[in-house]
Amino acid sequence: MYFSTPECNVCRVLRPETENLLSSSFPNMVFVYVDIVREPELAARHSVFSVPTVICFFEGREFFRKSRVFGIRELADAIARPYELMYKVASDKDS
Repeated sequence: MYFSTPECNVCRVLRPETENLLSSSFPNMVFVYVDIVREPELAARHSVFSVPTVICFFEGREFFRKSRVFGIRELADAIARPYELMYKVASDKDS
């Protein structure tokens, strides 16, 4: 989940990079954008108080979050290991 506001200048650059990262490197993940101005209850439910905030879920549970100061490479590195383990295990079960 990518939490942001329309006024966030950093988010204007980071959001498309994040969407591209997921679609190109982690195709089994779903990108969900949350505008915290329009959805303050959802932001509060996930304890999001600053933007940008990215919360990564695997199997419905929060695995990690990045807030305010992070780069696309750091985000990719944080996703890579659990993603590989999860989808390698899933593909092994299918074999």
